Amino acid sequence: MTEKEKLCVIEWIKNGFNGTKAYMTVYKNCKKESSAAVLFNRIMKKPDVIEFREQWLNDIENTEIASANEILIYLTRVMRGQEKDAFGLDASLEERTKAAERLMKAKGMFIQKVEVNNESEEKKQQSISNIESLVKQMVPVEDDEISD
Repeated sequence: MTEKEKLCVIEWIKNGFNGTKAYMTVYKNCKKESSAAVLFNRIMKKPDVIEFREQWLNDIENTEIASANEILIYLTRVMRGQEKDAFGLDASLEERTKAAERLMKAKGMFIQKVEVNNESEEKKQQSISNIESLVKQMVPVEDDEISD
């Protein structure tokens, strides 16, 4: 793997996973986006690049991305009023309530009741009822009562 290929992977991660942009940033002589997209995809299919990419993503996940436990601890601190905002102020009651709701959702304690009204099913049932009522009103007719 070349240094530029490594830089391309790093740039791809930094810019939010836009391969075309990453390629064009590293390979300045590439002016066509369509070419950059194809060439970036070729680079990303190389086994050593795949290994390097996975290692970088794992390192980022281990150091930069909050774990589920960290998130739960943060939400708990907000709910309890232990977290301050950027100005050193306590979280508002609304923010604390939202944190409590998010904790409840995460722990499976919060169930939102959703009522679904399926009008087409209701209309179908009404049509069936109307047909049944018409069938009950029908009177049998003898063959000699039918005229041409």
